[in-house]
Amino acid sequence: MRKIEVVPYSPEWKKDFEQIKSFLSRYFPEYEIIHVGSTSVEGAWAKPIIDVDLLIPDLNLLSEINQRLAKIGFRFRGDLTIEGRYAYDIDNWEFAPCHFYVSLPDGQGHVEHMVLKKHLEKYPEEVAKYSRIKKKLAKKHPFDIGKYIDGKSFFIMKAMKKEGYIRPKYQVVRPDFSHSLLNVVSSIQNHFKASSGFTTLRSVDEELQSAKHVVLLVLDGLGKNILEHHLTKKHLLRRKTIDFVTSVYPPTTVAATTALRTGKTPGETGWLGWYQYFKQFDEHIVMFQNLNYFAGRKLDVPYLEEVPITPFPQAFEGVRTYELYPAFMPDGCKTLKDMMDRIIDITASSEEPSFTYAYWDHPDCLIHEEGCFSEEVRKCVRDINEQIKYLGKRLNDETVVLLVADHGLVDVKPIYLSKFPELTKYFVHKPALESRFTVFYVNDFNGFAETFNLYFSSYFDLFPTDVLIEQGVFGPVSDTARKFLGDFIAIAKHKYAFSVKDDPHFFKATHAGGLKEEMMVPVIAVKNSRR
Repeated sequence: MRKIEVVPYSPEWKKDFEQIKSFLSRYFPEYEIIHVGSTSVEGAWAKPIIDVDLLIPDLNLLSEINQRLAKIGFRFRGDLTIEGRYAYDIDNWEFAPCHFYVSLPDGQGHVEHMVLKKHLEKYPEEVAKYSRIKKKLAKKHPFDIGKYIDGKSFFIMKAMKKEGYIRPKYQVVRPDFSHSLLNVVSSIQNHFKASSGFTTLRSVDEELQSAKHVVLLVLDGLGKNILEHHLTKKHLLRRKTIDFVTSVYPPTTVAATTALRTGKTPGETGWLGWYQYFKQFDEHIVMFQNLNYFAGRKLDVPYLEEVPITPFPQAFEGVRTYELYPAFMPDGCKTLKDMMDRIIDITASSEEPSFTYAYWDHPDCLIHEEGCFSEEVRKCVRDINEQIKYLGKRLNDETVVLLVADHGLVDVKPIYLSKFPELTKYFVHKPALESRFTVFYVNDFNGFAETFNLYFSSYFDLFPTDVLIEQGVFGPVSDTARKFLGDFIAIAKHKYAFSVKDDPHFFKATHAGGLKEEMMVPVIAVKNSRR
């Protein structure tokens, strides 16, 4: 094990960097090469190893960069847990000792390199303090690089905070089947004296106590993050929020709305993602549209017979049931106001108790195109708020409208899988399901997992499918559903999404990953507001 040595600043370090830069620039003239780390700061004590960042503007270039680097003796090691900064071993190196990284300009590794460098260059007294810390740590832990690095962390984080930098945090959330969309459904089932496989939600039970007419209105994409960003606490939808619950896995329209219509988990229904691979037809089928996902052609296969569903209101006795959809369905609603008026008519005219399931496709379809936080989305969400206000003023005293979302969304950047041939060589056929909850069918488990994690471990958690099933994230998994879940599943935990098509048009925002922003959705109760 190499001994950690911290030595006084040397002017030779700048010359060493320039030699390294000159060498690399012959092979990568199009990219910026930057001297980072303590050897780049005048007066700083440091390990006599030159830290070098080669900046690439797009993660999709990384595989091609690796092929070029391999020709000059650089061996790819992955990001070593530092997001956006990829490390290499170097063979037959003729220059000063070097830590070489390929970095993304907005990746954690390069950003933090530059923030710390800026801080040290501004404050000479901080350079002296940092030098003392490193000398002390090198003496205390001469052969333990982990403890040496950990010992510097407090100073580094404090210095970056002084520069106004706070490391982004991404929180992963799993389905909580004691506090989820399925528990909202369970409360409705319980209210109408039907059985359910889940516990009810007290918050919903209390709202439904005297209701004769119940409406479950799904606002596609109006997750907690979207609701709270675009509306103030004074807006109706914020004031009438009674709870927040998790969506299902994956948090996507196919899985979540089917769960809301059936009262069953995605593992039970087999409705899991936008497009699913049906081995018996050898087709990747868009579940709501009966299209081949890659070719866009209409299919003539009985795929719905493989995944039959039963809407839960069919179990209700003495209750009239209705379903309302946008205009893409026969007799669909042309506007949200049209849907509000139909709800008013149904609940006002029915002598019997009634249940209405209603689905509206905004703000989701707008967020996909404009991003989560655009002004267009703000206007859309506030218009939805006004339409619900209109509804509340016209409801009778016996009606409760429960509004939920199927998922939230996050802004994303694409990863084009075709740009990574060292990964795609393991595919049995193309992946399936969703861009942030991607199912892989592979021919070499170890080779695929190792390669995937080298490139993407900071952005996706990769699970053998059976491990996820054992963890219960899909609920009970039927034999039919298991066929759609492949060998591995990658769940996004950062800002990236996979593209399995080389389509230059990619959504600005999407969903289906494991982040809190995608998983947490509101439960909103609206009653007659004239009282």
